Amino acid sequence: MTLSGCFTVRSAITINDDDTVDIAITQLVDLERLESLASAFGEDVGDLSDATGEDLVEEITEGDDVCGGLVEQFGDRVSSREVSEGSRRGVECTVSGVSVDEFTSFGEDDSTVSIDRDGDRTLLEMTLGGLEDFTDPDPEETEFLTALGFSLEDLFDVSFIFDAPGELVSSNATSVDGSVATWQIEPGSDFIVDGRAIMTAEWSGTGAGSGNGVEPWMVILGAAAAAAAIVAVIAANRRRGGASTTSPAPPPSAPPPPAS
Repeated sequence: MTLSGCFTVRSAITINDDDTVDIAITQLVDLERLESLASAFGEDVGDLSDATGEDLVEEITEGDDVCGGLVEQFGDRVSSREVSEGSRRGVECTVSGVSVDEFTSFGEDDSTVSIDRDGDRTLLEMTLGGLEDFTDPDPEETEFLTALGFSLEDLFDVSFIFDAPGELVSSNATSVDGSVATWQIEPGSDFIVDGRAIMTAEWSGTGAGSGNGVEPWMVILGAAAAAAAIVAVIAANRRRGGASTTSPAPPPSAPPPPAS
């Protein structure tokens, strides 16, 4: 089964010349892949086929308000829209014109973000803590997934996308496209050590950025909530005795059609 990216949490942050930041967070659920995963455990998610993107994400994250964290921080400046990308559906939450000082003023535990603007030079350092369960899941909690030939982290496509004025001169990003740096949060990433992701980049010059944007803690909340939902499904199925770690339940002979 090809289940990579069943849950997508895509964050983008654009740093502007006027020392403001544009923020966006997109959470998507791939309904087609979710149906394949659920059928392997004898579950039925057919009732979600007609759900809106917002309802679908809230269902998977056990009722969390999709844009709640952004609204709590930035109030009525936050807007949202439904997003559909093939069999993936979800919601994008955005806010524009946030000052750099406001953007970098929050953080908890060992998760922080620093943006230093000095003339035509922009320095970024962002640290995300608490990734142990995401990048190194407990084998006991994922034994059913292992029996099916994939791991919990394979279900997630979690990324940060940063853009800033000028030329990107250095970074430890997973990939670079012009002035846009992308960090993929996954096991084995060079910038993740002991459950902490440390992302750094430097831009030199001026000019409008080309990306969109999000707050670090929002991505972790979204990914963690989705992970918790999957673990809960697995645990419930284990209690019912509906799956075996040595012989997984076969998929139904006539699986539900992919979401349009």
